[in-house]
Amino acid sequence: MQTTRFIVALTFLAMVLLGSSASPYLRASPYTAQRLLSSTAIAAGAYATSLGKYYGTSGTGSVNQGLRATLWNGVDSYVDLGPGDVNDALGSTFAGSYMAHAALWTSPTNRIDLNPVGFSTSWIGGLAPGVGVGTGTGFVSGKSLRHALLWQGTTGSFTDLQPAAGYSMSDGRAASATQQVGWAETIGPGGTVGKQHAMLWSGTAGSYVDLHPAHGFASSWALGVSRGRQVGIGFVGDPIVSTSRALMWSGSAASVVDLSPPGYLASEATRVIGDWAIGDGVDANYQHHAILWDLSTSPTTIIDLEPAAVAAGVGGATPWNLSSSGAIAGVKVTVTNPGPPREKTFTPVAWTPEIRLPGDANLDGEVSFGDFQIWEQNFGSKDSWWKTGDFNDDRVTDTADFALLMRHYGQSVNGTPAASVPEPGAVLWVAAIALLARRGKRRSC
Repeated sequence: MQTTRFIVALTFLAMVLLGSSASPYLRASPYTAQRLLSSTAIAAGAYATSLGKYYGTSGTGSVNQGLRATLWNGVDSYVDLGPGDVNDALGSTFAGSYMAHAALWTSPTNRIDLNPVGFSTSWIGGLAPGVGVGTGTGFVSGKSLRHALLWQGTTGSFTDLQPAAGYSMSDGRAASATQQVGWAETIGPGGTVGKQHAMLWSGTAGSYVDLHPAHGFASSWALGVSRGRQVGIGFVGDPIVSTSRALMWSGSAASVVDLSPPGYLASEATRVIGDWAIGDGVDANYQHHAILWDLSTSPTTIIDLEPAAVAAGVGGATPWNLSSSGAIAGVKVTVTNPGPPREKTFTPVAWTPEIRLPGDANLDGEVSFGDFQIWEQNFGSKDSWWKTGDFNDDRVTDTADFALLMRHYGQSVNGTPAASVPEPGAVLWVAAIALLARRGKRRSC
């Protein structure tokens, strides 16, 4: 009887979900770019994207001088979220800081203050389902603090990730469902300032793994993590005046791989989701190129996003973040006066791949039974992306994604019926409901 009620409830839920609106999403390539502000600003940048929206900052200077957390719905169409910034987004939620306190927004008008006890300021750098990672600063017992922090939804839920010994401070930058990354600064001889090392955590301070390569780099940062991969930067020389290299790890310092494009003088990787990593590089002519790495190929495919940025008048922009669906957020920095004092202007930039249909997980241009199989194989994953069935940018493969797949089942990107649809849609409903019933039964045992 319980199983019957469960199946009926699931069927009703699926019907409700199918009634929700859905908009076209994005292919992996080719990309187009656009400015989110038609004019430059003293301080503005796009640092996160989800569901076709872009998030970041705009204003006239530092937080204390008017920097504002901002949500862009399109070019020159934005919502002022108040003093602060936004660094990451997940589905319809987004996070960063508000009034120098870590903040999580569940909507533009609903904000949760996550500043933890013992820290005077804090901010969130990255989100994953149910968690956020960032940094808290303060001044306790005559000693300043800068610690990487992990939140699980409420102010009191935070975990201090600062390693117990050997490191003076730390910073949290990004999270997946099970891992967090950032950097920690070592303590030098006699208590002097040491070097910043890329770090990996798995939910506790004691779980840390120092990712700093054994040779060739003075310091390093980890800036992105997804499905067991970490990406970031290795600095050759001092971080202030150094050459940087885009790096990727698979859980240990010894696993490091240099992602720098051949012939480039410098590079950095800023984020990774699934098999897509983004960042930028400096070519032999000292020109910055926005870059996307496709990590699913061997050797890695490098996609130059610079032509799209040049066409939009924002050449040299840097990508900072991307969504499950492949949309990219970034910023163009222009030095208007080399100084002193050095002066810059900033332009938020959005890169969007060509339109594709929600449900087309394998990127073959149509929504078919093969896409359903991908969704089924990954159902329940909380470290997901487009190619594992996350079609609504929340990093989870669930019934909401199935509803989007079914809404477009049998369609193709060119508007004609899909060529390879061997099973009718009703069969998929039965299969999906049977799958969910099995999962529900296992949970109730």
